[in-house]
Amino acid sequence: MIFNGEFLTRNFERFNREIFRNELPKVRFECTRARTYAAQYCYKKSPFLHKTIPESRCIRYSIFHGFSEKVLEEILIHEMLHLYIEVKKLKDTSPHGHIFKALSAQINESYGYNVNVSLKAETATNSGDAGNNTESGINAQCCKRQFFCLLELDDGNYGVCTVTQSALFKLWDKLGPAFNCRHWKWYVSRHPFFQKFPKTREKIRYYKVAESDITPLMSEMHELIHQGDHITWK
Repeated sequence: MIFNGEFLTRNFERFNREIFRNELPKVRFECTRARTYAAQYCYKKSPFLHKTIPESRCIRYSIFHGFSEKVLEEILIHEMLHLYIEVKKLKDTSPHGHIFKALSAQINESYGYNVNVSLKAETATNSGDAGNNTESGINAQCCKRQFFCLLELDDGNYGVCTVTQSALFKLWDKLGPAFNCRHWKWYVSRHPFFQKFPKTREKIRYYKVAESDITPLMSEMHELIHQGDHITWK
């Protein structure tokens, strides 16, 4: 079975009513053919007020994978949990931190589901990627941490400069001014998207990416902060 609009709308309304007490706002559903994930919850925040733009809330789902109906329901609940945490402004330790795990455990116990941080692709019936891990797609824990600077470019796109961990201190204040960027931030992520960029130790360069590539990944990116002689993430 594959995701479709009718399946998503019907079950979103059912789970919202039965599990989330009708506390979730409506979201858009978008279809992709991504191999690296089964579904993603994404949203945008206004640049000045830093509040979520309601109409930007979206669950992207991939029709590439062929999961059973039960697994598709669990994937949808997984993404609805991300929506719930965002709407309630809950501060979790990570995208799949203590709050997410506690809520999913409660749902599993009360409703008989198996909502987890990751899924095994061998549960897929039609996917050619059986044997790989998926986190509503690929399990982020299977990938190495990538440290990178995200540059906001003048044309509305972004630049990604991935560096070795040892180069973080040396390059922390250099990248933005080097490319005349008004805004830039440092992040760490295990998402497969960032695995493809070559790391730099000394030579400063970035790789241009579209905003549409970055926005769905924000929940998988941890912003880094520089405090004295330590760099950590929020």
